[in-house]
Amino acid sequence: MSFFYNSASFIKTIFEVKEIDMIKKLLPALLLMVSVSGFVSCKKSDNTTSTPTPTPSTPTQSRTVKYELTGSYTGTLLVSYTNQDGANQVVDKVKLPWSTEVTVKGSGFTMVGFGASSEVGGFGKAGETLTGKLYVGGVEKKSATVNSTSTGYIDLSALTQQLQ
Repeated sequence: MSFFYNSASFIKTIFEVKEIDMIKKLLPALLLMVSVSGFVSCKKSDNTTSTPTPTPSTPTQSRTVKYELTGSYTGTLLVSYTNQDGANQVVDKVKLPWSTEVTVKGSGFTMVGFGASSEVGGFGKAGETLTGKLYVGGVEKKSATVNSTSTGYIDLSALTQQLQ
């Protein structure tokens, strides 16, 4: 009988030691969970009022865009520009001077722009000029002037502007 009693006592001691070891291992995690839940459940007193922080507003920029081509170029041009829907619009057989104005729909940041180049079979003469200007709300934002090549070809790379 003493064998069984000693065995039972030994087994009881082993389980107690295991439980203590397990508690020691879990204690830091339990303390962390309790402290975090204390922060999460803390609530500001209802008797104080807070004033919302004002957010800076972005000034609304005019969305009226004018594209303009002038110069001495005598050939015909292929013009590509951003239309009122924010899509690419292509116009062919353009002669100088040329301009168009659009009011871009929507709000938020929108990139607009335009460019022009000689059409096949519509080259001008060597040394001619082409000036492109982009206006937003009547204010000139971008401009560039290019010269035609010795073969009469001309290319005005895209002039772009971001609207807010």
